Amino acid sequence: MSADAVDIHFGVSNTTFVEQNIKRLMLEAAKASALVCDHTKFGNTALAKVCRLDELEHIITDEGISPSLREEMERLGLPVIVVQTWKASSK
Repeated sequence: MSADAVDIHFGVSNTTFVEQNIKRLMLEAAKASALVCDHTKFGNTALAKVCRLDELEHIITDEGISPSLREEMERLGLPVIVVQTWKASSK
């Protein structure tokens, strides 16, 4: 799933309650859970809390995530998968 905001203490949140409810149901029905978001979502909170970080199995993000935040999440037992962003070549 994706999110509007991710905070290490508050958890995953969205700006609308409609999305929050749908994502909560997705987590409850899922056999595995992963959060996919870019680094700009970290360190922020939004109106509607979706879940705590310890309810997730993985976080997948881009290389813009700060090394200290990545280490802190991994210390909490949450694997962080960092992917390289693709940039189109200009021709």
